[in-house]
Amino acid sequence: MNPEKYIEKNGFIYGVSYKFEFGKFDFSRIQKFTNLEDAEKWLHTEEYDFRTRELMSKSAAIAFAGKEAVDYAETNFGNATEPAMPQKHRKNQIEID
Repeated sequence: MNPEKYIEKNGFIYGVSYKFEFGKFDFSRIQKFTNLEDAEKWLHTEEYDFRTRELMSKSAAIAFAGKEAVDYAETNFGNATEPAMPQKHRKNQIEID
């Protein structure tokens, strides 16, 4: 996916922050961006515990972190100081075989 073209077509893009530990994905943040500059700045900001950050489409974010987490990011869009992830999903983990 080309982030610039995706934002141009859809008007937004999602950033997902996660960590892979002990065979599980641990999601900590889903953030919605309406411009590439803010998305790229967020993407290249280092987190304290070396989490991976990726930009992705809405459908990819839903497949990766779940619809409820993406819906939460939608309703809390614009609050960049708080993680756009419901508290009960802060430790959402998916086991990988």
